[in-house]
Amino acid sequence: RLLSGVVMLNALVGLRDLYVLRVSQGYGEAAGNTWIRYSSILFGLTLLYIVVTRFRTVSGQASDLLANLTTRVAEKEQALVQSYQRMEQLAREQERSAERTRILRDMHDGVGSHISTAIRQLESKQATSTEVLQTLRESLDQLKLSIDVMHLAPGDITALLANLRYRLEPRFKTSGIALQWDVDDLAPLPGLDDKAMHHLQFMVFEALSNVLQHAHATSLIIELHATPQGGACLRVIDDGCGFDVAHVKRRGLSSLRERAAVIGASLHIISAPGQTMVEIGLG
Repeated sequence: RLLSGVVMLNALVGLRDLYVLRVSQGYGEAAGNTWIRYSSILFGLTLLYIVVTRFRTVSGQASDLLANLTTRVAEKEQALVQSYQRMEQLAREQERSAERTRILRDMHDGVGSHISTAIRQLESKQATSTEVLQTLRESLDQLKLSIDVMHLAPGDITALLANLRYRLEPRFKTSGIALQWDVDDLAPLPGLDDKAMHHLQFMVFEALSNVLQHAHATSLIIELHATPQGGACLRVIDDGCGFDVAHVKRRGLSSLRERAAVIGASLHIISAPGQTMVEIGLG
């Protein structure tokens, strides 16, 4: 409206000056009486005022928009932080739940299984005290090994086997089984975390327990060598009576296969009278 008014005023002033020029006798005198130069200055000042006013309005709107955008970004960041915290808490809860499940399973498959066997032996009254004592010792060994594995470095298979040897070699000697140790000092194997080390220890312990309980062997060979692919090959070999792998149903064998699948290891069991080999491929 202001601009329209100024334009109209400027037009009227121009018509007035045109009229003065036409009716005036002297052009020089009429030119000195023109008002258009004053209205032009007013028109310019009006334009300047409008531009400044519009600039201030747009600048205020931009400031409000920026403040609103900043507020929204802060709200989204806070929501993301809260979402991340919830996800992190859920992951920790799932990890604790998985760890509890693993501990319970190990207790059931290890210590619990041996204690249950000892109870059945005592209830049947057919087992000798030596057999019951051996079962209880196996339960104690399993419990000690479960604690020992918590202090092993991830991927250090050599240390794991050395710990098993320390715990079980006296029992092999008292059982008349000669232990042959063919284990290379390998660098820690990537990909074997604490959980995988625990599964691997249980697998080797199960294989050694089978030798003590069922093989009637006189010698036992434990081998660990690196593979060309950068992994490791672990073998437990005994000269016992052997068994039919395809037909014998033992909970320990199914547990071996399940744990091998969990840690991504290959498992091969070959058995015949005079030699049984359990081979675990890692990496």
